[in-house]
Amino acid sequence: MADKNTNHDPEKHKDSEHPAVTRKSFRVPVDDSLALNVRIGEESFGAFDIVEGGVGVFQSRRNLFSIGEVLDDITLTFKGEPLHMQGKVVHISRDEANNFRYGVQFTQLDPETEDKLVEFVSSTRKDYFQSKK
Repeated sequence: MADKNTNHDPEKHKDSEHPAVTRKSFRVPVDDSLALNVRIGEESFGAFDIVEGGVGVFQSRRNLFSIGEVLDDITLTFKGEPLHMQGKVVHISRDEANNFRYGVQFTQLDPETEDKLVEFVSSTRKDYFQSKK
């Protein structure tokens, strides 16, 4: 049913191939100033955003993963401190530069890693919004 306040009808815009995504948190854009390094296995990736529950990464060479693939060897390094975790590929697309972009959802975080990740993302989110004032 259409929302009375807008002309947007969510049912009309459903796409069975791309189901609607509801985000719990704002994804913080990543730029070079964050010095966030991402390795999955032996491959290095650039990061385009991060949130407590996952990271968006890109790589230009070839499609390395498939949706649903479990990634057991993820290392995120910020400020020289590596965080090791597991995840699952939940999204794959190509950007305007023809890079492969992957959405990776973290699946297993030990409490210490989760605390460090939350601290990093919270601090980065705060800095991001401060810079927009």
